[in-house]
Amino acid sequence: MSPVRFHPAARSELLQSARFYESQCPGLGRRFGRAVRAALQRIKERPMLYRAINGDVRFCRVFRFPYAVMYRTTADSIQVLAVMPLHRRPRYWLDRA
Repeated sequence: MSPVRFHPAARSELLQSARFYESQCPGLGRRFGRAVRAALQRIKERPMLYRAINGDVRFCRVFRFPYAVMYRTTADSIQVLAVMPLHRRPRYWLDRA
């Protein structure tokens, strides 16, 4: 399996979202983090399973939360471009690709 590498903005999105959920309900931020890790594990196991939406960038939903992981694969890694809230502007992350 390829290692996962986060774009700095994607890592920031993940941490901010987890903090937001934790502020809403204790423990919810940790559940969000686990759900994102589960999505990353699914991506690592079968990176080409998910639909390409913009060139080589693919989209994997995070179960139980209105988020998706936007990523692309390279010869040596999986690059996470965004941990995107689905209610946000859908293509705000394009400059990261």
